[in-house]
Amino acid sequence: MDQLHGEPTGGIVLLRKIVVGFPDELVRSPETASQELLEAALLQAYLMGRITIRSLGKVLGLDLWQAERFLEARGVPLNYGENNLELDRTSFPMPA
Repeated sequence: MDQLHGEPTGGIVLLRKIVVGFPDELVRSPETASQELLEAALLQAYLMGRITIRSLGKVLGLDLWQAERFLEARGVPLNYGENNLELDRTSFPMPA
């Protein structure tokens, strides 16, 4: 288990295919609509605390740093709480 995020590492991401219809005026480009909707759903799940940044990155094929940049580019703050801080402090002690 990944202690920082409580997720299995190196696992396979299982995706469920869902078909949703949208009016033409809501779809900017049919070629990119699927990716845009996936990103929007992942962003919302992240904001709601339902997935971690690692999960978001894994589904989008991004490493942790790319996932952070993905969120930053969209103005989404990182969910970095006290538990993350304490794990970082114990994992990376300050030099004397």
